[in-house]
Amino acid sequence: MARTGADDVVRFLLERKPGVGLIDRKTGLPYGLSLWLRSVADRYGAPVVAVAPQAIVEVLLERPAPPPRSSRIHRDVGWHAYAALLRQQWDPPPADERPLRRRAMFVTVCVHLFYAATNQQ
Repeated sequence: MARTGADDVVRFLLERKPGVGLIDRKTGLPYGLSLWLRSVADRYGAPVVAVAPQAIVEVLLERPAPPPRSSRIHRDVGWHAYAALLRQQWDPPPADERPLRRRAMFVTVCVHLFYAATNQQ
C-alpha cells in the first residue's frame, strides 16, 4: 500500500482549486464587483471614479468632529482596567447573571483547591 505524502496532498488540492471567476469585459474586474460598482453608480447618480487620497483626507477634515465617547473609558483606571481585561466583554455581567457567575467562580476555586491539596506529596 502506497503512502500519501504531503506533495501528493498539495497536488490533489491544487487540481481541485477553482479556476478564475467570471471577469467583466468592460472593467476587467470580477463580475460581482463590477455589478456592485454599477449599482452604486445607478443609486447615487454618479459613476464611481478613482480619487486621490489627499482629496479623501480633505473631505474628512471638513466634517465636524465626532462626539466624545463615553466617560466610562476614562474612569477605568488602575484595577478597573485590569478587571475589564479579565472579563470576556468590557461591561460587567448583567445583574441577573451575577449570582450564577459568583457561584460558578466559587465552585471553580474550590475544585482547584481540592486538586491542589490532593496532589501535594
